Amino acid sequence: MTVELERDEAQEEPTTRLQRLATGSTTWIILILAGMILAFSLLEPDSFATVNNTRNIATNAAILLVIAVGMTFVIITAGIDLSVGAVLVFSGVIAAKAMNEIGGDGVGVLLVGLVVALACGLGWGSSTAS
Repeated sequence: MTVELERDEAQEEPTTRLQRLATGSTTWIILILAGMILAFSLLEPDSFATVNNTRNIATNAAILLVIAVGMTFVIITAGIDLSVGAVLVFSGVIAAKAMNEIGGDGVGVLLVGLVVALACGLGWGSSTAS
């Protein structure tokens, strides 16, 4: 029985770094993203390939990046919660409504929005915590 296992292991060829890179899912995701950027840049060169659009994309992606990092820690600690997106939208809407009721602009309105969003997230988290 051990002879068969040794033969199977000997028949497997070691994969090179280039083979692992070519077959990895991360490589394909990056290639698809680069292809999409190239396609949209060629289709709409005046509006897509601009500094303002790149800044908008980076700003929007930053919000999702913060949530993804937070969810990574939750998943690592084996406490998965799939309602993060719902809480994000709910707290954002409630914070926007509170900010509209107060009116004006400035740091005070921003702080009210943050406090309301934090209270929504804290309330949801404490209601679902086991």
